[in-house]
Amino acid sequence: MLSVGGATGRLGADDFPDPVGAALVLAFGCALLPVGALLWRLSNGPPSAPLLRTLATANLATAAVLLAWFIAAAGFSPAGTAIALATVACLVGLGALQLAAGRLEDPPASVTYNS
Repeated sequence: MLSVGGATGRLGADDFPDPVGAALVLAFGCALLPVGALLWRLSNGPPSAPLLRTLATANLATAAVLLAWFIAAAGFSPAGTAIALATVACLVGLGALQLAAGRLEDPPASVTYNS
């Protein structure tokens, strides 16, 4: 979405606060392509609990940074606001699901009693 929006001019400098421009939107969208390729490669088998927790941490951290930017900066257009907040919501939801699935993968902790 960012790559196409930046390349076609649908997303640009007027949609996000300074110093973001069309070139930065396009560059960020293109930078996400290798991430997508890596995630596709990781999807060949069932994910391990540590991988799910790592992905959840990355998604939740990205959501926090994006939300902080949205709160701190003025200048988001309606389209930029929609993209930013929808991305935050999706990343938080995905991170929560990944954390929950990662917990299901863990074996139950053994309980010991002192006598």
